[in-house]
Amino acid sequence: VLTQAVPLLERFEIPATVFVVPGLDAGGFWWDRLRGLFENPDELPDRLSMEMGADHLEWQREQGVQALQRSTHRCLRQLDESTRGAQLARLGEWAGTGCSSPVPVLDSAQLRDLARHPLIEIGSHTMSHADLSALDADGLDREIRGSRDRLEEGLGRKIESFSYPHGGLRPEILERIKEAGYRRACSSEGGLVQSGSDAFRLPRLWPPDSSGAQFRAWLRGWTGH
Repeated sequence: VLTQAVPLLERFEIPATVFVVPGLDAGGFWWDRLRGLFENPDELPDRLSMEMGADHLEWQREQGVQALQRSTHRCLRQLDESTRGAQLARLGEWAGTGCSSPVPVLDSAQLRDLARHPLIEIGSHTMSHADLSALDADGLDREIRGSRDRLEEGLGRKIESFSYPHGGLRPEILERIKEAGYRRACSSEGGLVQSGSDAFRLPRLWPPDSSGAQFRAWLRGWTGH
């Protein structure tokens, strides 16, 4: 975002909101760390048998590494941050590799630089990118209100926008977003924002992995020009 997207936003004078997970450490997002374990699939052991939360994973190479990655992702997503980190470490030991993220994340100084840009608004994406639908009241408060407080303290600006991780949207979650002082929130529902769109259920577009020409054609299908 900082080194590639911002110059393009400047060129075309396009404002943008960047949703930040302030509880991340230098290890980055857990799913990037997980993907890093499978970068060299031929070097992985041929079998895995592991308890992961409430699930027991059994895998053999004949099932394919992609199937293993999907299964571990599903299991890890349901865990709290501390348990997930421990399970990732166990997977790293099994794979014979570390579980550091192959994708760099902003440090505090870079985030402050980004927040100072006149075209950029910073929003919250929860404290740890937790699945809100799986949390109790204390957990919701930590992820929703706690992330806003952390960002406001670190950046010295008011945080008014929120984005739901994993698209989790129970009525009580939406109410907590409002109570925490946010003015708008983005969902995972596909579509264009209209004048009458609910400010706390704003839809999004899901761009495909495509060439420039394919992307332009896809965008025309949404915008009509």
